[in-house]
Amino acid sequence: MHPRNRYYNKYIDFHELSDEFSELRPFLNDHNCIDFKDTNAVCALTKAILKRDFDISITLDPNRLCPRIPNRLNYLLWVEDLLNSVADEKDHDRRRWGLDIGTGISCIYPLLGVRENSNWCFVATDIDDEAIQFANKNVSDNALEERIRIYKVSDTGPFFDHSFIKELEMLSFTVCNPPFYSSLEDYDKSLKLKKTSAQSYTAASTSEMITDGGETSFILRMISESRSLCLTDSKLVFENTWFTSMLGKLSSLKTITSYLKEMKIDNYVVSEFLQGGSTRRWAIAWRFDAHRPCNELVRPSKPPPSSAVRPLLPPPTSIDFSWESAYNADEALIKIFERLSSDFGESMELSVIVNDDKTKYIIGISEQGDVWSRKFRRRKRLKSLPEMVEVITNAVTNDVSFKFRISISSFTRHHSSVLVCSVAWSFGRSYSVFESFCGTMRTLCKSI
Repeated sequence: MHPRNRYYNKYIDFHELSDEFSELRPFLNDHNCIDFKDTNAVCALTKAILKRDFDISITLDPNRLCPRIPNRLNYLLWVEDLLNSVADEKDHDRRRWGLDIGTGISCIYPLLGVRENSNWCFVATDIDDEAIQFANKNVSDNALEERIRIYKVSDTGPFFDHSFIKELEMLSFTVCNPPFYSSLEDYDKSLKLKKTSAQSYTAASTSEMITDGGETSFILRMISESRSLCLTDSKLVFENTWFTSMLGKLSSLKTITSYLKEMKIDNYVVSEFLQGGSTRRWAIAWRFDAHRPCNELVRPSKPPPSSAVRPLLPPPTSIDFSWESAYNADEALIKIFERLSSDFGESMELSVIVNDDKTKYIIGISEQGDVWSRKFRRRKRLKSLPEMVEVITNAVTNDVSFKFRISISSFTRHHSSVLVCSVAWSFGRSYSVFESFCGTMRTLCKSI
């Protein structure tokens, strides 16, 4: 569970909850718990939790999907992390629009999202008339019409190419929990593959559980459409969008990450959620600009992903290396800054930033790409020839821009001081440029 999840390592006392919300009391058994196979009991529990913890009033149908609140909150917290990992200071107060694809009767992601984030707003879509009716009621019952807009769409229409989305200044993110299964036979097969009997029953309509081709085809279509839109997005609505979706099957994740690589979409993130005792769910996110998420999102360590997921992770966006030195961390950082300024200062913007806790780091921007490489030096020599100026100038575009952050830490090993240099990649199109810079930094650090 996400460490910022309010239910992290926290037991929900059903008896205490029922004292506040009498609607739950009839469903408690002798162990002060509910039967999770009773959909009326699950709906009562969900309504009580939402009202107590989020001041959300909600109407649910026991015959439709009922959201498990800790799990839904997990996903939204991960989306928060994605947004914050590529945001600058002005983004934190700017209004952020999200799109919920298939919002369902509960409209749970928009309701939770706007309650937990004062600058979030949503457009939410669904193909089902009853879902639209319930979702509109749940929004109006919480007086959130100014921040959540509900739209009916066609099941054969686009996900993103709608006028009500394109009229937004910018779409910051999407969320989606697509139908898992491709048919009733697929659903029955999934039940038979479970190693233990289900501890709960999931009531749902056909459209909530089944879609043509299952969740894999659903998300592949999302990727294809988002790619086409971003290539033709003259209004830049989708320029900085995190496109995301939940997944219910590991096999889907394997197919989807392969497709992202096939489409040459290398800026993506994979997450794994362990929900309850043994239930695992996964999430995928991708974007088309050059802002790179932090390494803890790309290569999570707390907790680490399972062995099945590790091969599907994208390359790291931060690389560490260590060496023994007589300098302390601050001294080494200044030495590195001086060397970088001396060697590449003409072609690279560099600055030292001091945190509130007095720790320091270097921010660097190279608008000309790999200015440390032999290839760049050869290009620079050629540029001195008059006939080559136009050719070389036209080759330098934003596609080669590279931004990084360098920090230094230290520890003691066998009575010797060891420094650790962390090079984080924050902007750029080329992973090979990042790797090349890390190689240069490794050589530079060991020479000071």
